[in-house]
Amino acid sequence: MIEPPPPVHRAYLERQGVTHVLLAGNQADGKEELERLLATYPGWLGIVRRWPDGATIFVVHRAR
Repeated sequence: MIEPPPPVHRAYLERQGVTHVLLAGNQADGKEELERLLATYPGWLGIVRRWPDGATIFVVHRAR
């Protein structure tokens, strides 16, 4: 599967007005993409809550 590079993915999410991102667990689709976003843009997403099964909700920190 071809996935967008982190700058393209972030631009898309920002255009859509995303305020939060939910990772549904350790085996969730999109986990690798989210990990690349976190590595490329440290601080852009902040953890709001993490559950024992790996589910995590992030808040998007917008540039001001």
